Amino acid sequence: MWKLYNKQSPRKSSRPMHKIDGKIKIKRFLTSLLSGILIFLASWFYQNSSFTVVKEDTFFNFVNLFKYKLLNKILKSDPTKNKQFVFINTGKDLNLIDDTSGYGNIEVSDRYKILKLLQIIDNSKLKPQFVVLDLKFDYPYKYTADKAIQKKIRDSKLDIFLPDTIIDDSIQSEIKKSNNIAISVSLKAGKIDTPIYKARYGIVDYETYGSNLNKFRLHYNDINENSLPSLLNSKADGVVYSGSNYFTKCNGQLSFNYIWPEYYYDEETIKSNSKNQLYHIGSLLSIKNNTGLIQNIIKGKIIFIGNFDGDMHDIMYGTPFGKLPGTVILCDIYLSLLNGNQYVPKLWILYLIICFSLLSHRAIYKEWPNMVFNYKLKSKRFLLFINRFPFVKKAFDYYLRLMLVSYISILVFNINVSLAPAIIFIGLESMYEIWEQRKMKKLKNAQL
Repeated sequence: MWKLYNKQSPRKSSRPMHKIDGKIKIKRFLTSLLSGILIFLASWFYQNSSFTVVKEDTFFNFVNLFKYKLLNKILKSDPTKNKQFVFINTGKDLNLIDDTSGYGNIEVSDRYKILKLLQIIDNSKLKPQFVVLDLKFDYPYKYTADKAIQKKIRDSKLDIFLPDTIIDDSIQSEIKKSNNIAISVSLKAGKIDTPIYKARYGIVDYETYGSNLNKFRLHYNDINENSLPSLLNSKADGVVYSGSNYFTKCNGQLSFNYIWPEYYYDEETIKSNSKNQLYHIGSLLSIKNNTGLIQNIIKGKIIFIGNFDGDMHDIMYGTPFGKLPGTVILCDIYLSLLNGNQYVPKLWILYLIICFSLLSHRAIYKEWPNMVFNYKLKSKRFLLFINRFPFVKKAFDYYLRLMLVSYISILVFNINVSLAPAIIFIGLESMYEIWEQRKMKKLKNAQL
């Protein structure tokens, strides 16, 4: 167990002890304020990028774990604004086809069942609010991957009765009929990796720089496209996203372009929540006279069609809430947008500038604290080594204070604060203050 002591330094200050006049106070105030604004701007640009630091992820994971696992269970918090969702699982309905890249057989969803479901939706008088196809459509559909069987089917002239060559054209036709269907797509070399179907696309990028999914990008100004959650937010709720990567606007209000999403649902809660329904596509279509039933199920709801099977590792992503299917994460991000997590409160900006300014003033103009590490384990030598260097001890002191600033931001504003730029800036300021102390000490010794 280690203890950290932060007590008044017994040393005398290396700075000359005299009364500080008003001009110096104003100069120090303006310097600290300017430093606070610069740190905020650096944090803003860093916050609106895909980068994070591993230590940051560890801190945020710990805070979010406490938030989701403990507080949410105690408070039983549901999203303030919510929608009714229908989740349709295609996980067990997979078919093997030949990979044209030469990597053998790959799995694709049974598109014949997807076609049947889309036909029921398009022909229904009771329309859903929106349909999300969170599936990959990179390859043409094949009834079977076995070339010998394909040849026998063609030779027997039975291919006209099988949903093989015509199924992709039929799905494309059903997608064209509707204005409220979107397909998830990924990026390749900064451009959309276009699927075989022409449709409204929503970008889904789970790229992460830590062990878990952290920040998620909303708007792609460079290619004039939205992520799938912001596209859904736009089409279902009339929200307009505009601006650049670092100055994104949502309905004219300043917003983050990268957000840490709230995790309202997981694999279990999408089943237990009364607002949601989960079906397997095969079970749903196998019901006799299913048209009327499906129409009542989808009426006015948002439909997510995707793979929810937890044993499929390529569709599971690590989050502070544990590993979740990508489709469930997209739903959580959409709910985060619906509840306004992307908006930047003016009070939050003021809060950070004040905190960064105060810490800068402390770093530049205050004595470094006399902190002593006491550890009764094997790492004692390492901590004794740290005790010799005032900069390391001072940096640790400010790191703890910055974590407190971020923690308060999470609890009060529900916004994670990227710590890396602030740590670097205040660390440099601390180094300058220590260097100045030593310089003045040398001058004083030279005069004696």
